[in-house]
Amino acid sequence: MPLLENTFELCKKISKSPFRDSIKSLLKSLNTVSGNDINTPKDRSQFGYLARQTNAQFLSYLLVDSNRSQIEQLMPVPIINAEEKRILENAHQQILNLNLACLEPLKVFANEYLDAANPYFGFLYPIQEKITENPFLSPADIQAFSKVFALSEPMQRVLKFQPQVINSYPANNAPTLMKVLREKIMQAGVDKSPQDFHQIFLLQKRIDSNQDAVLKFIYSLLCAKATLDIVNRFIFQVFISDQLVTVNENNIIRIITESHTLTGTGFIIDCQPDEKLSFVNEGHLILKNDAGNKQYCLIEGMNISYSHKLGSVQRLFLRLVDKNLNPYYGLLQRL
Repeated sequence: MPLLENTFELCKKISKSPFRDSIKSLLKSLNTVSGNDINTPKDRSQFGYLARQTNAQFLSYLLVDSNRSQIEQLMPVPIINAEEKRILENAHQQILNLNLACLEPLKVFANEYLDAANPYFGFLYPIQEKITENPFLSPADIQAFSKVFALSEPMQRVLKFQPQVINSYPANNAPTLMKVLREKIMQAGVDKSPQDFHQIFLLQKRIDSNQDAVLKFIYSLLCAKATLDIVNRFIFQVFISDQLVTVNENNIIRIITESHTLTGTGFIIDCQPDEKLSFVNEGHLILKNDAGNKQYCLIEGMNISYSHKLGSVQRLFLRLVDKNLNPYYGLLQRL
């Protein structure tokens, strides 16, 4: 069963957890406000707005709270109480535990690269104790899913490399290098790939065979990390809505581009905004269902404009996620 289907099964289990509603309610209170409560102490939507800029799921909300003093030099930050903070910490810790279990094979194989492969590495938020209350992910669920993740194509590509390849590159440089690579992909947009990727993959401009192998390892690790990040996003969205927002023939005005690049597939589409689309943000996953062809995509950008003919038009920049939840599957195909 592809990783996509296993992730759906895990999300279904989480959606039935008795603890889901309280977490969902908290997130809603930090992101929305009723008309009568705007600009009153009950209005905490600014907190959610700030958290959404980071796209690190529950950790985003914890970072807003921990950086409160710096942020308040520019704007006020609504209050969350100790119990709400503990709920957020508990939720983040469970997803983090899942991530660490999924990366467990690296401990034996390439322990020095654990940080580089962890989607949450680099965010400064230490949780002082392991929180196990209100579990929506049981130890059995975590163990079962981590075994599936280990068999996914991105992780299998990482695990096939020989120790001499892995040890020939300084592991402490890997997190920075992977951050740079991802930033290049984002800057290129969903309809292009970075120019130097073309030189590496199409022109084969490498210094020697060892450098070639190291690059393949780093790109494979980048894909595994991106895949785990997509898992985290799917889980987080269980606490936002009952199902993914869909774009289809009912709200798609036109597909501007469908691009197949070195990194994968991207779409730029114009949609007629509706109530559900108004709640999606950059970093959310969305279902593109075009004539029955279901494709799960990551929103990498969005804007809204107005025309006299069509009214409000929402433009979405989407990156396709494959059945292994890899948004950069094009890279693996060329390694």
